[in-house]
Amino acid sequence: MPPLMQLTKTRGNAAFMRVMRVKGVDVNVHWTVFVVGAIILLNAGRKPVLTLVGLLCYLSVLLIHECGHLIAAQRRGSQVLEIRLYPIHGKCVFETPWSRFDHCVIAWGGVIAQAVVATRGTSNAKIIKYLHSGVPLSTVQGPVKFDALGENGAAAAFVFQWQHGSFSQVLPADATGSVSILATKPPWTS
Repeated sequence: MPPLMQLTKTRGNAAFMRVMRVKGVDVNVHWTVFVVGAIILLNAGRKPVLTLVGLLCYLSVLLIHECGHLIAAQRRGSQVLEIRLYPIHGKCVFETPWSRFDHCVIAWGGVIAQAVVATRGTSNAKIIKYLHSGVPLSTVQGPVKFDALGENGAAAAFVFQWQHGSFSQVLPADATGSVSILATKPPWTS
């Protein structure tokens, strides 16, 4: 039986520690998770046990989300290479799916896994009711929040425009990094 924890190197020089295997896939934790966790625990004050439980719960939510991607990828026929956990996000590393549809299924696997945990089951009716309840969910593309009709009210569309020799974000106008839209195209220069 392989050791539960083993220091491994993956992709480049970043060091990861393998903490477990899920469905035959290594779960690797980046060294910064341990550093950030230690800093938080050192500053926990009078309730270090409660802080430790909170950290473990947070990392568990990340792992559940990434396991959703893992299960979806395996069901769609993509080999999953590893799951990586970082201090503020996770990453399920898998082979390129066969189609865009497969990639969409895999991308939504994380949110569905969170919904399954929140509803304590796989009943479609319960999951749909939960997703349509307006509860905000986090995704790599930003927050999603579905209304009773299934419409994502938290979606933000970003629009870019080629301006002065560079690709510039123009919408939403009030978002950080947005510049004013050029309504008329300036003449070509040589």
